[in-house]
Amino acid sequence: MTDKQSALRRLQQADFVLLEAGLYLNGYPTCMEALAYFEEAKQAADAARCAYQKNWGPLTLSAAGGEDCFDWNKSPLPWEWEAN
Repeated sequence: MTDKQSALRRLQQADFVLLEAGLYLNGYPTCMEALAYFEEAKQAADAARCAYQKNWGPLTLSAAGGEDCFDWNKSPLPWEWEAN
């Protein structure tokens, strides 16, 4: 597994944990322990996303552009599996 694939896997795992914590909070919205866990999971997912995008470019359109403008012709697009 490449570094890029490992980083993407970590992001997927962090997003899964965040999603599950959010689903739990749907059923138990006043659980303060779950809310604290959700906040930790959100920070972990944000950190994993930031680490991935810093090294391999944006994952979504909303993450593209800005000060460090993404060069669309520089990297393979996400659906170009053979290049990723």
